[in-house]
Amino acid sequence: MEGAARAAAARAAAAAADMAAAHAAAAEVAAMAASQTKARAAAAELRRQEEDAKRVRVQQRGMGYSFTLAHDHASAEFSKRCGTTHSFASVKHVAFFGDGDGFFLSRDNGRSYWTGLPSGLSENLLREGKNVQGELTYAVGGAYGEYYATLSDGTSWWGGVTIASDRFTVLARDNNRTVSRVAFGTDEDGDTSWEI
Repeated sequence: MEGAARAAAARAAAAAADMAAAHAAAAEVAAMAASQTKARAAAAELRRQEEDAKRVRVQQRGMGYSFTLAHDHASAEFSKRCGTTHSFASVKHVAFFGDGDGFFLSRDNGRSYWTGLPSGLSENLLREGKNVQGELTYAVGGAYGEYYATLSDGTSWWGGVTIASDRFTVLARDNNRTVSRVAFGTDEDGDTSWEI
């Protein structure tokens, strides 16, 4: 009988230990679930804050800008397109050409406007029948007639005597590279420099 009592006590102790382990495991699972819930809530709050910040940036976009274009026609056209803060707020990209002879601008809605493009780009657009609103989605030019442009079908054009370099062409044609911006400038010798 004494042996049976000891066995029963051992079984009861084992059952109590199993129960305690099960409670501990359940508490650990509950703690992990609470931690995951807190992490999801924190991530959702961070997304909300990022969305709020983006909304504020969009609301403030285009405020406080000013421009001066030397060419009267280009200045009048730019002013017509972007004369108010509200009109400038939807501008996605803007580039000025030459000595204030022209500009290119694209809007969030896909529309684009331009005047006074570099002659090589303008000639290509006319020759290819693409000199229509929305066909040109990005354009930038340099001081010596260089240009880089992206069309609505995703193709890119570039030209100008000073960027006919092999290096520029290799970078612009690289399928592993997405060209989002190109900048032209001049180096200390007055020669064109560029960055993709």
